Amino acid sequence: QAVLARSFAVLVLHSMAVRLACLVWASLIAWRADAHPSLWLWPLQRCDAPKLGEMIMTSPTVAGNHDSHSITLTVMGHDVAAYSSQVVYKVNCSAVVSSELLVHTSAGTFSDPTGGGNLGCDTKLAVFGRTKNVELMWTAPAGGSLEVTFTLATAKAFGQVAVYSKVVRSVDELSLLALDSQCQAARGCAPFVHQ
Repeated sequence: QAVLARSFAVLVLHSMAVRLACLVWASLIAWRADAHPSLWLWPLQRCDAPKLGEMIMTSPTVAGNHDSHSITLTVMGHDVAAYSSQVVYKVNCSAVVSSELLVHTSAGTFSDPTGGGNLGCDTKLAVFGRTKNVELMWTAPAGGSLEVTFTLATAKAFGQVAVYSKVVRSVDELSLLALDSQCQAARGCAPFVHQ
């Protein structure tokens, strides 16, 4: 009887250990640490642009690149390399993979985000659900700002957020002639359209 009781106890303990292992395994599969750039705004309540290495959820942000991210500033359908004070521009942001997106501007304000985007931080930050492309309007600041940095943060699988930034200079601070020559030498982009 003692051997039978001991065997039964071992069987029960083994069964409980197997069940516990299955529960742990199932919970790990069910809990996927997908990245959520929107956590930067809610609940972290951060209004600055995410920087490389900063934590969102449990992972540091990583560098995005030109192959996987883009930020384009346009006015009247033309890409521009610089902005003029208080002019309204369309900002197009895209990522290769559909994911949550966060867009931040260091100056000026956003409005009219597409696809159910939400504005926060005095309209300097916008967050979007799963998508590849977003558009929003940006009103350039009223003079005095030489450079504006646009930051795009996109979710990558399993907790990482890729961060990509683009700096745009003010034509109020630069001569149009110098800007046009830089633009044409760099990649033959369309000349600045001045309103």
